[in-house]
Amino acid sequence: MNVSRLRIPILAGILLLVLSVSPYAAPRQRIESALDSAYTDLRISIATEERIASDLAKLKKSGDVSPDVIEDYEFYLSRVQAMVAENRKVVAKMDALNARYDIQKAADRSAHTDNTGAMVDPAIPEEQVVDEVAALDRQLDRSLAEFDEMLLKELDLIRSKSSERMRDLAEEAAAAAKRLRDEGIEIDTDFEEESGASEQGSTKKQKADKTDPDASETGKGTISENGEDNTELSARDKSREGAEGSEHHPRNRFDPKDDDIVARQLREAAEEETDPELKKKLWKEYEQYKKR
Repeated sequence: MNVSRLRIPILAGILLLVLSVSPYAAPRQRIESALDSAYTDLRISIATEERIASDLAKLKKSGDVSPDVIEDYEFYLSRVQAMVAENRKVVAKMDALNARYDIQKAADRSAHTDNTGAMVDPAIPEEQVVDEVAALDRQLDRSLAEFDEMLLKELDLIRSKSSERMRDLAEEAAAAAKRLRDEGIEIDTDFEEESGASEQGSTKKQKADKTDPDASETGKGTISENGEDNTELSARDKSREGAEGSEHHPRNRFDPKDDDIVARQLREAAEEETDPELKKKLWKEYEQYKKR
């Protein structure tokens, strides 16, 4: 038996095996990561919408608030509902993109397998098989790379368009929340998953217990664990809040895991903004929205 003829199908099989583990994981990971993030945003936005709708229903039932407050709360809810709708749209687009990725990759690899398999012919010299399979590999690499680039551009376009829309909605919702706070209405801006709600509530109560009960009347700040007034310390800290690396900057003072969808979008917009003045404005909006 001619050993060289046996090496041809073995060689072709090895090349196919190499192809199956070729480095196309990065684009797929980017798409899946973006999709996971979109689903998280959708989940948080739905939870925020449900909380605001519940609070609004309680306010209406109480009959203790003015029509202006109800109007502001309804506008606040409408902005969050629009954010939910936008998140649903983004998830649907990314799901479709993910499906296209799978279909196209499968079709390209199937065609490559058929073309390579056709060369497993003992009559074809081994050197010719190697050269032609390598040429097919290069052709497939170019095709997949072009497809990856196209899909990633679409992904970036989906995210950028949605980001602008979500930032506008978040700013409008934050403005409505500020009006409500000015009217004396307490706004809960924290996102709490059911499993951790009781533990977080307990932590918040412990923090509240360290606050001077007369602070609103005397102008005092919080009380430290050793009982000392932190008023002077707070005044010094305030001057350093502008530095994003400072522990007193909103980016570091608030845990992003507690953000509802409005706070989440304001924070992401502030982190991604390159214009210094607009960046400062967004962080200020985030801080005001997170104040309890």
